[in-house]
Parts: sequence; structure tokens; C-alpha cells
Amino acid sequence: MTPEERAAAIYAAFPANGIQYSYNGIVFNLSPMTLNGAAVTVTISAWTGAGNNKAFLPTDNPYTFVNPPLMVPDGGETTVAGPRGKPLTIKTYTRNDLAAAQQIVYDAVTTVATRLGWVMP
Repeated sequence: MTPEERAAAIYAAFPANGIQYSYNGIVFNLSPMTLNGAAVTVTISAWTGAGNNKAFLPTDNPYTFVNPPLMVPDGGETTVAGPRGKPLTIKTYTRNDLAAAQQIVYDAVTTVATRLGWVMP
């Protein structure tokens, strides 16, 4: 799969007019994404809590994801032959465009917030 095809899959995973959703305890509001070759760009706002306890996370907008991943862990493991034949247990992955898109958005926002001293839920 080419980097352009990966970006197109992430672009297609979200509605064309933007979306608001909750993932791992954080609410994300995404503007409509733009697609340019191997890159997708989006503006994101994110928060935790509600009402008087609502706290917006700092963001580094806009975010551009180049050649984004489409594989996510599926909860399984397999054993393979490691270096010199020693068995090695590794996680298994499956393609899930929406879960991959949600994960890269989560990782981007929480990385910025953590760098600025936030403690993530």
C-alpha cells in the first residue's frame, strides 16, 4: 500500500464535514480533513470532563499526518523465532482504518498535552 493510499484511508475514515467523538476518556472535535498526497491535515479541539469540570487540552493545530498507520493491535499474540532461534512473543495487528485514525489523533493531542505538564486520564 502506498503512502497516498494510507492517507486516503485515514481521510475516508472520518466524515467529510468533521466529527466529534469520545476516545480513551477524551472528547475530540475534528474539523473537516484535507487530503494532499500522502498527508492528511486536520484541526482538533479536545477536552476532558463536562460542565464546570470541562478542561480543554492544549493543541498544536493544525496537525498533519504523513503516511499514517492503518494497523492496530488486535489483542492477540504469536510466537516467532527470534535472533539465534530463541522464541519471541509479539503482539498481532489487524487493519482498522477508523481505530488507527482515532489512535493517531489521540497520540498527537496527548503528546502535546503531556509535554506541557498535563496528566492524561
